[in-house]
Amino acid sequence: MNASDGLRRFNLKFNPFPPATTGVACLDNMKLPQSWETRLQAHLDDLKSGRGDKALAIVGGYGSGKSFILHWIGHKVLLPYRLRPYSFDNPGVAFYGLANHLLSRIGRYALAKALWELLYHASMEPGSQPQFVQSRDYADWLSTFSARRDPLRRSRIIKRLAEKMGEETLATDEEIACKFARLIVDTLDRPYFQYRDFVPHSTTAIVAKEKEAAFFRTLIKMLIRIHEIEGV
Repeated sequence: MNASDGLRRFNLKFNPFPPATTGVACLDNMKLPQSWETRLQAHLDDLKSGRGDKALAIVGGYGSGKSFILHWIGHKVLLPYRLRPYSFDNPGVAFYGLANHLLSRIGRYALAKALWELLYHASMEPGSQPQFVQSRDYADWLSTFSARRDPLRRSRIIKRLAEKMGEETLATDEEIACKFARLIVDTLDRPYFQYRDFVPHSTTAIVAKEKEAAFFRTLIKMLIRIHEIEGV
């Protein structure tokens, strides 16, 4: 069935949903037919009960409104429960494809800055006067690592940041904690994520080899703490 056949089937003259490439323009005014909302809400209420992993599959042809419904669920249903949705297009089956799509949407600088703010006091030099996070911008602090002028100092701060992650139960695996600590410090030289960052065999990877699942658990825990929400 082509797109025009589908429109005739529902007595429509044109597709009421925005084109797939434009996204959803106005999240605050998103509306679905009441019968759709009632049915979707019933499915989502069923998913909330019981234990174990659950999934809701939305199937339809191109332009049928699948993405619009997903945005509606994310904005109208999940946010009131303090759940933060992340969406990405067809990342493929490889772990590094998924990690690349997800973290590229978050942004390396935004993630590194948020982690630094959580761990701010661990980044202070011994004997220095603690300050409120707002009084010293992450970019100013990061600039002190320009050209790796003091590798010993850099190593000390990475170690302190990693230890603080363990104390805060953000990262219980020592290697993963160290990877995230390096991410915070090295963002000046590498301000955005690259595909190779997520290939565990790469020497510059932020993902520990054979610890992909643990990496994702740590990342989700960090996002929950950063945004002060119940889940992702």
